[in-house]
Formats: sequence, structure tokens, C-alpha cells
Amino acid sequence: MDFLRQESWKRGQIHPKARNIIAFHRSFLSSIRMTGRMFELGMIADYKRRSFKFFQDILLAPKLLMRGKLHFLPHRIQGAKAVQRIFARTIEKKGTTQ
Repeated sequence: MDFLRQESWKRGQIHPKARNIIAFHRSFLSSIRMTGRMFELGMIADYKRRSFKFFQDILLAPKLLMRGKLHFLPHRIQGAKAVQRIFARTIEKKGTTQ
């Protein structure tokens, strides 16, 4: 499915209803590429920026913060640089951008 998403994106053949799915997918991968693991708050902010759905689920954020589910700073893993190299090699080979 990831391959098909990338191909449809490159060809400009994206159904208008799928744009938010693509935005989420790209935000998810961007979060992993940057920190080596999922950084929820950063991914949410990036998704909101890409999808222009700034106020969707806004009332959920305080609840998640109170429960300790969202953190303001990412937790970096020891292998974050290795994950970034994997993304770089993949982009080099496929010629795609994230």
C-alpha cells in the first residue's frame, strides 16, 4: 500500500478524499525519520499543517496531556541516525521525497 500511495502521489492521481490519508502517512514517516520513533505531538502538528484541519480534535489534546500520552519533547533513540540513513538511502534509490 505504501508503494501505491507513493506512485499515485508522484503521478498526481490522488482522489480528493484521500488527501488527508496521504497527509497523515507523510506526517507519520516524517516523525519517524526525524526522531527514530513516533513523536505523537510532532506528528499531530505536522498532520494539522498538511491537512489544514487545525481545530479537529482540539478538545482531545488536554485530556491526552493530563494522562501523560502527549509529550512536548521527543524521546530520541540511540539508533536515530541509523534510521535517518535508512530513509536517505531509500530516497536516493527511489528518487522520492517525503
